[in-house]
Amino acid sequence: MKEVYDKIKSLKWRKLAIRKEAIIFLSMTEKGYELFKETTNIDWKPKYMIRSHIGELINTEEDIKLLRTILKERKDIQFMDFRKRALKYVTRLDKTAIKIQRTNVSKLKKEQLVNLIQEYFETARRAQNFLLPMIPIDRELSNRILSLLPNAAEETKQEWLRILTFPKKENEHTKEERSFYNLVKNYKKRSFKKLLKKHLKEFSWIGARGYSWDNEWTEKEIVDRIEFFLKQGRNPKKELLELDKIRKDMGKKMKKLVKHLDIKKNSRLHKLTMIAKEYAFLRTWRTDKIYGAGYKAKNLFSEIAKRANMNRNDLKYLTYEEVFKTAKDSKSPITKAELERRKECSVLITFDNKQIVLSGKKAGEEISKLFKQKKKKKTIKGISVFKGKVKGTAKIVISSEQISKVKEGDILIAAMTHPNYVPAMEKAAAFVTDEGGILCHASIIARELKKPCIISTKIATQNFKDGDMIEVDANKGIVKKIK
Repeated sequence: MKEVYDKIKSLKWRKLAIRKEAIIFLSMTEKGYELFKETTNIDWKPKYMIRSHIGELINTEEDIKLLRTILKERKDIQFMDFRKRALKYVTRLDKTAIKIQRTNVSKLKKEQLVNLIQEYFETARRAQNFLLPMIPIDRELSNRILSLLPNAAEETKQEWLRILTFPKKENEHTKEERSFYNLVKNYKKRSFKKLLKKHLKEFSWIGARGYSWDNEWTEKEIVDRIEFFLKQGRNPKKELLELDKIRKDMGKKMKKLVKHLDIKKNSRLHKLTMIAKEYAFLRTWRTDKIYGAGYKAKNLFSEIAKRANMNRNDLKYLTYEEVFKTAKDSKSPITKAELERRKECSVLITFDNKQIVLSGKKAGEEISKLFKQKKKKKTIKGISVFKGKVKGTAKIVISSEQISKVKEGDILIAAMTHPNYVPAMEKAAAFVTDEGGILCHASIIARELKKPCIISTKIATQNFKDGDMIEVDANKGIVKKIK
């Protein structure tokens, strides 16, 4: 391993994000870059990557600089081409997963089982190419729109950008909210159990994102959420009306702003805002479909594990190639000792067209030494996406397993939020994220729930810790530790 550590030390790295993902998912994404140009029509392939045990996604400065340069040089219309390609390949994965979901895999011969998992992995690798580029594309689109807006204070221009890029289409989290409010309306009625089953059938996968099959939402979790909702004195009919009102109000604001700024139809600014609206929808849609595919195909993974005398959840600690080998050989390609080390700590490293999994506590410590955290700050800044000022206890959420620790009135701090965070976001007094642009999930949910939200702080999850008393001043974009 000395060769690996020496290579890592010789390169300049940039931490992109924090995503605590399963090795199976990460390996598909990283190996997917072999197909990146073919699927996205972007001539880019990262040479070196580190995916650490605490969820850090780390690429080299050289690779990221090259991607951003390529995106800056792309014409506006090429972003629509990227959108079409994303829709094509992600939809293909969704259809493959649905086909698997409807298949009685226990009846399949080994060859058929192997062919099916191979088909799944091939479609997933292509679909997952549309994950990483969305963040820099979001930034590039935002910058282009801002550059075309009239001169004004930065805060004013950011507000204009928020209004102009608010998505028209509703994603799964909004559909789930509507279904949830309908459940609350019918709580204690005869029809409730039937509606609850329907709700879980449509949305339980949201809790099981990232191949965390055991985290799918249960009846108890939904009932607990309903009771918390009622405890707050909230009215489901009012909340449903509010969802509609938000979109109507944003539509009115947009028309008024378009008139005020004299944005001509078919002008470059008009076209860019239309593209940005599509991306605001696409950002969440693509992750819903990609993560949802892993849930829809769970019967296939269960069958592979069963034939290999393994626990299904242990498959997520294998690379996708190791899972494929498990399906072919009907046994795990790694030892029980190695599996336990991976559960303790796993680091996926890609270099020189090879993937290496470093496992065990020592590997994690060695990688952590290379990326020592800077001195913590009392105050950090970000971009306000919904104004307000609140104080509360910080709760750092990096993975779905940590969502339950968020209690009423806490400040939810995450790298970025996802649809499975919504139950926690309903309890939190405010949200703070490391990442995100004006089109991100946290921005949209903050507006819907009308809660203070600051995004793009870069370091919030590292700067604060659970239990810190902090103040979120989303009027000024400042997060401050009080004690």
